[in-house]
Amino acid sequence: MAERSDYLYAQVRKKILDAVRTDLIGPMKDDEVLTELPTSSYITGMLYPADSTVTEDENYNEIEFTEGRLDADGNATESVLLEDDEPDESSKGGFKKPSSVGVSFYVNQSVTDLAVDTLWGSYYSDKVEDQSEEDEEKQEKSKKKNKKLVYIREQQYETVQLNLNDIGRAKKIALQSKKDTYLYVIQMQLDNGYKMISVYLHNNDKTTGEKEYERVMFQVEINVHAMDDSSIFVPEYICRKKELDDEYYYKGRPVYARGRGCAAEWNKLDEEQNANMIKSSFIPDYEIPSVSAQVDDVPDKAFSMLQLGKKKKKGVII
Repeated sequence: MAERSDYLYAQVRKKILDAVRTDLIGPMKDDEVLTELPTSSYITGMLYPADSTVTEDENYNEIEFTEGRLDADGNATESVLLEDDEPDESSKGGFKKPSSVGVSFYVNQSVTDLAVDTLWGSYYSDKVEDQSEEDEEKQEKSKKKNKKLVYIREQQYETVQLNLNDIGRAKKIALQSKKDTYLYVIQMQLDNGYKMISVYLHNNDKTTGEKEYERVMFQVEINVHAMDDSSIFVPEYICRKKELDDEYYYKGRPVYARGRGCAAEWNKLDEEQNANMIKSSFIPDYEIPSVSAQVDDVPDKAFSMLQLGKKKKKGVII
């Protein structure tokens, strides 16, 4: 039985993880105002425009937008390139700025409709009056209002409804709310009654004359679900014709999706075998249940790291 201390530790852990995500991905709030470039404030969860060159002291390697064709056993048979032109593979620097992110999952062949929620933040610059005390004193003397440059966030959201019967092998769908940004949807029919689907979000913004951060998509999320939010996403191990040697690992904790350029997470109701939502994640976490070191005839928590770490109990521990 879980103790209250276990619950408190879990709450602390969650707060730490939330703080890490806010610090590395953002935002502090939906309409936050930054005083530095958003590309300097955050380091992950971003999709850069695919045509980025040397800007803002960073370099970009264009990534191949590929997906392997798999059979029912998960074996790759060929690769399919989704871009119209062959990408330039020459390196422009040591750091790759991602322009696409996606998730792959399995559904029954009878599934025909899906909804893909795309969420991200965009930033624009503006000048506002500096409200700092030091500047207020200077302004009183000079009788002139000083202004500072800030970057203001706007939350963006678009849902794309998919009819898998109309997609065929693959389809490129333009988002209405952001120029030159696309969803790539690929479906692979397996010969055992299931199909694997991959959904990518690709930032191919080629707008010129703008700062790079204005074309970057921040705090990117992809959520895939059925129109009626039913549980349609099938565990990976069920879709394989041949059982893997370590399959027993996954029957107890089934895998419902895999990330492409990120990790994948899912929602599942306790009473259901299938999951009802697949989503992308740039900082995933999973709490592994602790192993008890309790031994018969030994006092409770004698081997607890918390207890062993207390200085006052040194003599007792020895």
